[in-house]
Amino acid sequence: MRLSGAIIVIVALSAAAAGCRDRSQQATAYNNSIVEEQEKIVRDMKTLSAAFASGDTGAMEAGRTALLATIDGALERTGALEPFEGGTEMRDSAKRLFEFYRQVCEKDYADIIAVYGKKERTQEDVDMVASINERIAGDEKQLSDDFLSAQESFARAQGITLVENPAAVP
Repeated sequence: MRLSGAIIVIVALSAAAAGCRDRSQQATAYNNSIVEEQEKIVRDMKTLSAAFASGDTGAMEAGRTALLATIDGALERTGALEPFEGGTEMRDSAKRLFEFYRQVCEKDYADIIAVYGKKERTQEDVDMVASINERIAGDEKQLSDDFLSAQESFARAQGITLVENPAAVP
């Protein structure tokens, strides 16, 4: 199972003037609120990945259930964000990424867990899991790239600098 390749970044303030500082602080808080939701999802994905590695279908299902709850919370909180100075690109891009994670967790991970639960797996099962993982990786890369692009555009528009968060989940 492949973990999220998403690059998680936080914002460093780059404005010097007091008026710009307030706006930059607001933009930073807006960015970070979305990124914190992404980090929560990635943490739960890592937990689910460890469950898959263990082969314990009970742990897999518990991890999937926890991940779904985290994603639902992230979608609710991100969806409740007002546009920042009229802009919705970053928020909407994050929502698309989170909705993708939800669909994967709800359907694809359930299908994979069902395969893990079989006493004997066929080559067809192995191929199906490989195909699902390949599709997920490709789709996730595109959505993650779109989110990063929207985040970079937001940062440029707000005059703030993105820096990688050293404390982020790798």
